Amino acid sequence: MRACKAAPVLAAAALMLFLGTMLAAGAGNDLDQALQWTARGNGYYESGRYADALDAYQKAIAADPSYAMAYYKAGESGFMLGRYDDALKYYEQTTGRDPKNFEAWRAIARTLQIMGRSQEALAACDRALNLNPGADDVSYLKGQVFESLGREEEAFAAFNRACTLAPGDAQYWVARGIALYRLGRYQDAGISFDHALSLDPGNHDAQEYRQKSLEHLGTRRAVPFPWAGGVLGLLAAFFFAAKRGGARQTRVS
Repeated sequence: MRACKAAPVLAAAALMLFLGTMLAAGAGNDLDQALQWTARGNGYYESGRYADALDAYQKAIAADPSYAMAYYKAGESGFMLGRYDDALKYYEQTTGRDPKNFEAWRAIARTLQIMGRSQEALAACDRALNLNPGADDVSYLKGQVFESLGREEEAFAAFNRACTLAPGDAQYWVARGIALYRLGRYQDAGISFDHALSLDPGNHDAQEYRQKSLEHLGTRRAVPFPWAGGVLGLLAAFFFAAKRGGARQTRVS
């Protein structure tokens, strides 16, 4: 008889437990609210109010912990505040929820480089490049990490890749030239610096390292490197050949 009376009580308890679990599961997964907080955070971020932006993104995360973009945005705010440990944590939480998020892997690589964790930064660069092989900025970043490790050959290869992907970026050509300069390849370095200066005539680093390259080659010429362009070389050769021919004719007459 007691067992019969206990059965309804147990059933009611089980129902209450089930309802409580369902309510708890739904309480922290309000995507609409997360989107609203994220939009508010974006407004703060764009106006330079990074602390307020971070607070809004944290509220978005609380509203829906599965919303990966809120973690990434929180990481960006933390990064702008110089809170690199917090930024890295949020970026890693982003990739934990969205492993194919290229922007998050790129941000991880950038943050790890600033933190001096170079080997991990290289691994993050590779993850980003696997997702987007044409990312010139990540190739450039990878070159910077190699450079910080003193691995100049690999730095040159990464900078060269960045120049191939974005040939109009003068800073990539400067970085490529500096890597070549450090490898002792002064003529090749000069070509890079000349090209950088054709894109950005006022680039101080290109001017300085171009002069250093010339000094290593035993000259202080202000003209372009003679090997910098086939057309220039052919014109110069033609000019000097014609000049020599004219001088010979003068002596004969």
